Amino acid sequence: MDIPTTISKSRASGLPDKTQTSLDVVLRCFVGVIGADTGMIVGLGSRGRPELLAATGHAARRSTVPWTSGSFLGKALVKEGVRLEASSRFHDGNSARSAWHAVASQIVGPAGSMGAIYAGWEHASNRGRGQLMWAAEAHARLAALCMSESGTAVASVLRSSGVDQLTGCLTYERVLDMLRAEVQRSERQGHQLSCCFFDIDHFKAINDEHGHLVGNRVLASTGEALLNAARGFDCVSRFGGDEFVVVMPETSLDYAHRAGDRMREAVGAAVDRAAGLQVTASVGAAEWQRNDSMLELLEAADRALQTAKAGGGAQVHTAPSPGNRIDAFVELVRRSQGRSRSRAARKNGDR
Repeated sequence: MDIPTTISKSRASGLPDKTQTSLDVVLRCFVGVIGADTGMIVGLGSRGRPELLAATGHAARRSTVPWTSGSFLGKALVKEGVRLEASSRFHDGNSARSAWHAVASQIVGPAGSMGAIYAGWEHASNRGRGQLMWAAEAHARLAALCMSESGTAVASVLRSSGVDQLTGCLTYERVLDMLRAEVQRSERQGHQLSCCFFDIDHFKAINDEHGHLVGNRVLASTGEALLNAARGFDCVSRFGGDEFVVVMPETSLDYAHRAGDRMREAVGAAVDRAAGLQVTASVGAAEWQRNDSMLELLEAADRALQTAKAGGGAQVHTAPSPGNRIDAFVELVRRSQGRSRSRAARKNGDR
C-alpha cells in the first residue's frame, strides 16, 4: 500500500502543526529507543476510519503493514494494551531465543481508542519483552497527549527541551551546547571532529512561488531526511531559516564530505516525496583544528557553504586547512572576477 509522507498526510488530516510535529518527534523517539527500522502512528478519524498520522523509516516511503481488521496493527487499534508480533528468524547459537518482528500499542484517550503506535524491524529484534512493552506504552501515552487538548502543552515541553517544532531537529541553542561539549572532548582526547552546514538552494523563491505552508513542508521534510541519514551519535540542528547543521564527532573531513553529499541527495528525494518539488541543497564541510574554538569551526563550515553556493549550488565544498585558507579566498575572488568578465563579454557581444 502506498503511504503518503507524514507531512502531506498530516495537512490533509487537518491536524495543527504543533500537534503533528509533536507526533513526529514522539515516533522518532520510540523507533530510536528500541532500535526499530520503521514506525507509524495511525489515528482513528471522526468516523472511526484509520488514518496515517506519522511515519518514519521504511514506512515513510512504502508500507506493507496493513491496519485492516484482524491484522496485527488492526487489532492494536481496537484492543487496549501492548502487542508483540513474534518472529522465528533470530537464533543464538543452537538455541532459539525470543525474537520480535513488530510491537504496537493502542493510543487511549478519555473517550477510548485514538489510534495506535507501531514499530517494526526488517530483521528480528531480540530486545527483552519488558523493555519493548514499557517503551511502547510510554510513547503511546505521550502520543495520546499530543493528540488531545494537551497537544500544545506537549509541543511547549518539546520546545523547552531543545527540539525545533517544525523539523524535529535540535534548536540553535541546543546544538551550540552540544558542539561546545564536543570541542572540549576533542581537545582532551585528540579526536577528530567535523561539521556540515546545509542550505536549501533558492528557498526564498519556493516561499514566493508556492507559499509559506509549502515552504514549511520543505523544511520539515529536510529535517526528517537529515535525521534519518545521520548516524546515531551525530547532532542534527536547524540553525535558522533554511540552514541546518550536522555535528559529526570522531569524523574526518573526507568522511564529512561524503556524508554531506549523501545527505544532500537524501534531502532532495525527501522534499520531492513530501512536496512534489525538485530542490537542491548546498553543503559546506569543515574539520575542527586543534586550538580552534567552536565558533571558528562553524565559521569555516559556513565559508565553505558560501563557496558551494557561489559555485552554483547543489554541491559539497570542504573548508581548506588553516594554511590554505588565504589561498582559497584568493582563488574564490579570482573565479568571481572571471565570471564577471565573462558576463560583460557576453553582454557586449549581444550589442
